[in-house]
Amino acid sequence: MKGEIMTNKLAILSCVALLCFAPAVMSHATAIGTVETIDLTQSGCCGNGPTFAVVTLTQGSGFVSVAETLSSGIDFVGTGAGDSLAFNLAGITSSNITLTGSSVGEYTFATGSEKNSPFGNFTDALDCINCGPGASKTYPGPVNFNITLAGIDLSQFTATGGALFASDIIDYNVDGNKTGVVGGGTPTYVTPTPEPTSLLLLGTGIIAMAGIARRRISSLHN
Repeated sequence: MKGEIMTNKLAILSCVALLCFAPAVMSHATAIGTVETIDLTQSGCCGNGPTFAVVTLTQGSGFVSVAETLSSGIDFVGTGAGDSLAFNLAGITSSNITLTGSSVGEYTFATGSEKNSPFGNFTDALDCINCGPGASKTYPGPVNFNITLAGIDLSQFTATGGALFASDIIDYNVDGNKTGVVGGGTPTYVTPTPEPTSLLLLGTGIIAMAGIARRRISSLHN
């Protein structure tokens, strides 16, 4: 009788251990599929408040997808005050960047000290190939690319002067078509809900493992 009670206790403990361990195995610093958006509303040229552009980051497994969409009446320029899209992410080179969609052939990538006044210097930047000089040629975007790097996570992007991202733009919505660098540093997150199928598979696996553990423990008393 005591052996049976001990067997049942051990089986229960095994199941509890699996339940505690499974989320740790499945977890990622940022859940796969998490979407982060940053509105570029800070301005060194055109007044703060309106959304000049929206940067969207999507967490993948070993990569992050980046997209920037400019608001109506906003274009990229090449004034020299900044870049089409500047950011900070340690450890990347051009080999980690893959332009996608309509962005292929439209941008170049550089690392180093990329000045984007009034925010400061960023470590990484994409620039419109056909923009400039100044506002003589502009480009409406968007910017779409993937950053592939082992262990990359949305939390690894850091800010400069309060901005996670910055862009050199022209604003056709204001008198004089002002140009300058805009930025944003307050992210909004949308975390994906686990799929029912995934939860069912996890539960089935835990039950199966608990059953195996119980049988093995029982065999030790026979």
